[in-house]
Amino acid sequence: MSVATRAAAAPIGKRSTPHRARRRRSAKLTESERWTIRIIAAAAALAACFAGARPTGGIVTDALWTAAGVGVVTLSSGRAKRSTLVWLAGIATTLAVGDPWVIAGGVALCVCAISITSHHRMPVLNALAGALASLALLHAADLVFFGFPSIVAAVAVAPVLWSGFKYTPRHVRRGVLVAVGALAGIAVLAAVGLAVTVLSGRAEVEAAESTSQNAIHALRSGDQAHSGQLFREASDQFQRASGTFNAPWAWPARGVPVLGVHVNALVTASKVGNEVSRSAARAATSAPYRDLKPANGTIDVALMSSMAGPLQESVEALRNSVVALDGASSGWMVASLQRELDRFREALEGALPDAELASAAVGVVPDLLGASGTRRYFIAFANPSETRFQGGFIGAYGELEAAGGKVTLSRAGPIDQLSDAPGFADRRMGGSRLYQERYSRFHPARFLQNLTASPDWPS
Repeated sequence: MSVATRAAAAPIGKRSTPHRARRRRSAKLTESERWTIRIIAAAAALAACFAGARPTGGIVTDALWTAAGVGVVTLSSGRAKRSTLVWLAGIATTLAVGDPWVIAGGVALCVCAISITSHHRMPVLNALAGALASLALLHAADLVFFGFPSIVAAVAVAPVLWSGFKYTPRHVRRGVLVAVGALAGIAVLAAVGLAVTVLSGRAEVEAAESTSQNAIHALRSGDQAHSGQLFREASDQFQRASGTFNAPWAWPARGVPVLGVHVNALVTASKVGNEVSRSAARAATSAPYRDLKPANGTIDVALMSSMAGPLQESVEALRNSVVALDGASSGWMVASLQRELDRFREALEGALPDAELASAAVGVVPDLLGASGTRRYFIAFANPSETRFQGGFIGAYGELEAAGGKVTLSRAGPIDQLSDAPGFADRRMGGSRLYQERYSRFHPARFLQNLTASPDWPS
């Protein structure tokens, strides 16, 4: 080759590689490809809304973030290198093992294989693979520690996003950078607003908690009037705290992942405190349990029945509060706030059994005391001087009558009065076959004092 020929060839060879790179970068999608990829991204984004991811703790914001994330990954996949899609689909399939969505990851791998073996660009198939893989990532199994699947998902998605960004037209890249910068600025402002919110509402929450404790102590000591007053004061304090946590400067943080979880927990806890304190105040003033003392053998069943509504309201408030606090908990929450939330939840859950018992009691005891008609009860007085499995033989009996809350002992006497009553020879044992097989030798039908031979009360 002559010197002139080499000189002419040299510039061509130097331009060959950059030329191919520019051609790859500037390769444009057809109109049909662009619209098809957009449709795939929209469908994937819609499916992502139902994945159950909770980056912010709010139903709407969670759906928006997951939909936006999957949509961006899908759009980026249409322009990204195929090797990055294989990386994404492989990790997504691995993390989704054990979940039905692992099938989506497997399909994404198959689509990647088809795209790689082709000598032509297949942006639609690439977008489909990215959509399926990103949806599979949303259903990743919990591994190693909380947040580990999210870290791995970020590692899986990052090459696709970078590759898609690099091969996106320049004007689009500028728009993406502006959007990312705006989101970063909003996140900073949201963090500042959250800090101001926590500092402003903390004093109110601590005061409400202290007041609630004082109200509980007053209730246990029998001062229901003072207890009701303190519970109302605590309710007002919790309500003011809720207003602080819902202040305008806290709104941006509710839409930011991780920050939104904390705002949601603070708002939920303050609302729960308000509801529980308000219902407790009504119960303390409307259910004067200290007045339920028998006077001349009579209990005020009308007063007891009037307590049913407030007590049931308290039970429902406690149940709903426990559920709400469960929903507000999140592994993304800082440890100190999560501890306080757990402590609050445990306190409410600990109060629930007593509230349920009180509510159930006022629901059934009035009828047991004859509120809706005379009730009669048989009393067996056991004497341990002779061994029986129930603790002793029946030495005496009694009959109680309850009518309108007044309880009287209408009959009483030694058990022989019943054992030797007319017709005793015709008495036969009924009931459990096992009882008859085991204890018929004691002749309980003839000698009623031996009915307690069985340790089983129903028998």
